[in-house]
Amino acid sequence: MNPKNLLLIFTRNPELGKVKTRLAKNLGDQTALDIYKFLLDHTVSITEPLEITKEVHYSEKIHENDIWDASIFNKKQQIGEDLGDRMKHAFAEGFKNGYSNIIIIGSDMYDITSEELIQAFKELETKDFVVGPAEDGGYYLLGMRKLKPTIFVNKEWGTSTVLKNTLQDLDQENFALLELKNDVDYYSDIKEHKAFQQFFSIRNMTNQIQETTDYLKDKGFDAPEIGVILGTGLGKLPNEIEILAEVSYNHIPYFPTATVEFHKGKLIYGILKGKKVVVMQGRFHLYEGYSLEDVTFPVRVMKRLGIQKLLVSNASGSINLDFKKGELMLIDDHINLQGGSPLAFKGVEKLGERFVDMSAPYDATMNSDLEKIAKKHSIKLQKGVYASVLGPQLETRAEYRYLKIIGADAVGMSTVPEVIVANHLNIPVSAISVITDEGNPDDLKPVDISEIIAMAEKAEPAMILLFKELIKNL
Repeated sequence: MNPKNLLLIFTRNPELGKVKTRLAKNLGDQTALDIYKFLLDHTVSITEPLEITKEVHYSEKIHENDIWDASIFNKKQQIGEDLGDRMKHAFAEGFKNGYSNIIIIGSDMYDITSEELIQAFKELETKDFVVGPAEDGGYYLLGMRKLKPTIFVNKEWGTSTVLKNTLQDLDQENFALLELKNDVDYYSDIKEHKAFQQFFSIRNMTNQIQETTDYLKDKGFDAPEIGVILGTGLGKLPNEIEILAEVSYNHIPYFPTATVEFHKGKLIYGILKGKKVVVMQGRFHLYEGYSLEDVTFPVRVMKRLGIQKLLVSNASGSINLDFKKGELMLIDDHINLQGGSPLAFKGVEKLGERFVDMSAPYDATMNSDLEKIAKKHSIKLQKGVYASVLGPQLETRAEYRYLKIIGADAVGMSTVPEVIVANHLNIPVSAISVITDEGNPDDLKPVDISEIIAMAEKAEPAMILLFKELIKNL
């Protein structure tokens, strides 16, 4: 390209509450800032390869170590009272420095490509001016090969009259008009745009968490300290609670509904051993057709309500044949065989650390306390590794052999997603599994679900005692 070509890029410093303020009215300051940074990255990607002089003009302060590589982009400060003054100064300085063709763009236009910028410079080989009209009545690009100061005065910048008034200024000039494009100022500009859906999914989840939390607070769920998730056949703990409020899942905004007949489907709030608790009487599973985000949504809500600790129970089949039906297993570690992660979605880092450390997913202090309580009350409490599979079918003989080889002591269809999210949210968690059947591949018999539930109910009093005593000591 012509070495006398100059591309001016006007940018705002990416600061919370100071960029994309019109977007922020719908999406909030943080999401607006995230979108702005996304647009900056895009602008860098389309301008960096261009073999022309490129200048980045900062609105507030020049940043030395940012996304604009100083070896590729010359960095300057915008000068002038308003946008018109600042653009005029940048163009005038460019012409003074010997550039023949100068184009200015913002740093937040998504629907523009490197090829279109090259084409705009080609237009300036035969035209004196080039304008890229925006759907909102402004322009996304302005180019010229001679300075025309009237373009920059008597404009209401940021309004729908800018393009019309600019074209009136160019009425007697030789100019090219580029393709009409949609720039990014309002939510309506991007709500259907595929590239921006990543920001809305996390926004929707955040809003849903807050709306659900507000609903439960209105129902009397006041700052619970401890959350409890009760699994298959383990629904009697609420009998020990001074219940202050309870709501069926199907009445709670955005909550899934338990579809398994032996899961009750209630969220209960009350006092247990002097502590405020919120208890899920019934949980959700991937095999019910729910997503990992659905299954773990209640954990995020409990965290927003205020819980500081999480206790989880489930029913499982033993792989370690030293673990017998009716015994309890304290989960020391787990193996995720459900085929996914509840953290694998765009924007998850806005809810917590993306790369969650799982070297010790179960809280050592609470686990130690549970072991001491079990010993004190002569409760046999095994300790082992829980493998979580998708289900709902039970395991084959070959699968039981495989699970033993990889180090599992018990297998079930839940718990791991909730524990991953608890760690994501920095909630200490402990989990107890009730062994309801034995998976001996050399003597495998058909399993009766009613027998599994009966075995869970038989072992439940011991589990309730452990949880009650632990809660009292927390």
